[in-house]
Amino acid sequence: MISNSGTTDATQTNSIPSPPERGIHLDDVFESAVGDGISYNDTRDVLQMSSGTSQTGAIWSKNKIDVRKPFVFKAYIYLGDQGNSAADGMTFSLQSRKNNFLGKSGQYLGMYATGERYYLSLEFDTYYNGDGLDNPHENSGLKKDGQHIAFNTGHSNYHYGKSELPSSYEMSNNYWKQITVTGKPMTSKYFKISYTYKDMGTGDTFSHGTDVYFTKDGGGDGGHTFLDDPNVYWGFTSSTGRQFEINALSFDTIPQSASIKTKDIQIDKGERWSPKDNFVSATNEYGETIGLDDPHLSTKDNVDTNKTGNYTVTYTYQGEYGTATASASVKVLEEFTLEASDITINQGEKFDPFDSRISLKAYDPIDGDLTNKIDVSENDVDSSTAGTYHVSYQVKNSSGKVAKKTITVTVIPFNPWPDGKTDGWKMFSGEDINLTVDPDNSILETNEVFFSDKQASIYKIFSGKDELKEGEDYRVTVYFKPLDDKIPLSSYRVKVSLKAESSSDDYRELINTTLNTGTPYQKGYYSVMAEFTVSKDELTPLINVENYQGGYIGSVSVLPIK
Repeated sequence: MISNSGTTDATQTNSIPSPPERGIHLDDVFESAVGDGISYNDTRDVLQMSSGTSQTGAIWSKNKIDVRKPFVFKAYIYLGDQGNSAADGMTFSLQSRKNNFLGKSGQYLGMYATGERYYLSLEFDTYYNGDGLDNPHENSGLKKDGQHIAFNTGHSNYHYGKSELPSSYEMSNNYWKQITVTGKPMTSKYFKISYTYKDMGTGDTFSHGTDVYFTKDGGGDGGHTFLDDPNVYWGFTSSTGRQFEINALSFDTIPQSASIKTKDIQIDKGERWSPKDNFVSATNEYGETIGLDDPHLSTKDNVDTNKTGNYTVTYTYQGEYGTATASASVKVLEEFTLEASDITINQGEKFDPFDSRISLKAYDPIDGDLTNKIDVSENDVDSSTAGTYHVSYQVKNSSGKVAKKTITVTVIPFNPWPDGKTDGWKMFSGEDINLTVDPDNSILETNEVFFSDKQASIYKIFSGKDELKEGEDYRVTVYFKPLDDKIPLSSYRVKVSLKAESSSDDYRELINTTLNTGTPYQKGYYSVMAEFTVSKDELTPLINVENYQGGYIGSVSVLPIK
């Protein structure tokens, strides 16, 4: 992952795992790193600070911060995978002198032994040296041998705010560590500084703090003087000695600088959008997480979701110590569409939700044609009964968006008289029925209807192509319209019967009811229906339909139940 910066070659090539999240571009905030162990990755958001023995490295901020004001640092550090042979460690440091400062290697962690007195270092010491610097029997403040995290300075071996790590835990374990350092001003003379160290692999967490005093003349007031100036550079240092570890860092949150994280998005034309859709997170200059509703945050954009194109939304934080801005792009694409047309089918016709007459089509501007990915999500069509039904479709694109469409399926009554022919329907007297072309009273597309101003009986022998099948279930449906709508429906009796043999006097009654029990349909019609199973002697039956009060018969169907 790491490549040499061109400034100094590392002594060996190493692979460093990617940090838990992508950090800031280091060149935006820091001066160029110094030392003989440094190497940037290609995107310059991770810095390797050591990779071999007897190396030092440091990187310092371009600008100073004022520790009399609150601050928060967040970074990830990597301390190699050398286990208990790792050496020597890293520091997070504050110093006021220069931003190319570099200490000695080995136990001095790239920060110490320069003669400089006033600085503050949070050391991540992976190697126990056993001398005065970390000997628990000397004036080090430590109580046991081994790895530790603590604050230190240039004119004392004492360790402040220390975390002496258990022997079962090794900092050089191939996991990144999240480091959070917080400063809180107390008076004009001192501030409290605290740290939290979290191992992103094991979850081990250590935290402590200390008071930091400073005066311009170097004098202390009630405690140890770490700094002689409240305006300091901040950065990281690293070193190795006769043993080594691979050290690296990635920075997340800059002190006394608000940060805004955004994301670029793509939306469909006409899709609803607001600035919150591109907003990820933000922190104020105190390191506190804030939302888009924070009064210090504002947005500006030129987004028009009704027009395709590339747009920009800009977020601005205006705080006490300065401003922060971030921009994100909104790309409005041609709409992700699913097209489908309503369809009309005949009663008894087999319905296919992918019928070509529905003209299904799905298109996504990124994925292209998605027609073959369309699914049926709902379908209540019953083609055995005339009426209005619905079918819902949906399709998902590669980004997880779903397009939906619902169509209407109209099932029109079965046409017993195709092409205006009686198709075997006769009057009780034996002659063919007379059909009337009457668009106002017909429920067929061909506008035919049977009409009688008095009681009428019509029949058909179902033979040949119309022959029924033994053992199958059928549904008979008849549409009647009363002659006089002033007469109660309960007075309109209708009847349907079946004869196995047309010459026989025997029959079975399929329907015998009044129209008040029927189902209302268009143009004043009522449908009545019944289901029956065909016996072996009913394959070519005579089916008789009677209307006792006269009126219209709009359709008669005898169809298998599918």
